[in-house]
Amino acid sequence: MTESTKHERKRRQAIREAMDNDCTAIPIGFILFGALGVIAAVGLIELPAMLYSWLLLRRVDVLDLREELSFLALIAAGAAIGFFGGTEVLRLFPRL
Repeated sequence: MTESTKHERKRRQAIREAMDNDCTAIPIGFILFGALGVIAAVGLIELPAMLYSWLLLRRVDVLDLREELSFLALIAAGAAIGFFGGTEVLRLFPRL
């Protein structure tokens, strides 16, 4: 058995154990994607609550979906600019 096969088997076992123990998305994100997976899990933790509140606001007919989606687009654009800008800065100055 090669070293990469052993590593993949350990990784899958860790994911199974995390799911069996009712762990949250943070450990699974870390196992799959490292630190970036933790950041994504923390950033997306409010998504179900937001969708539920949108449902309730829609029921009372006060949801302006166009406005909500424009705010989300601005947030996504800012995150993309920050990510790609930071990546370029680190590429240009690798010792930062």
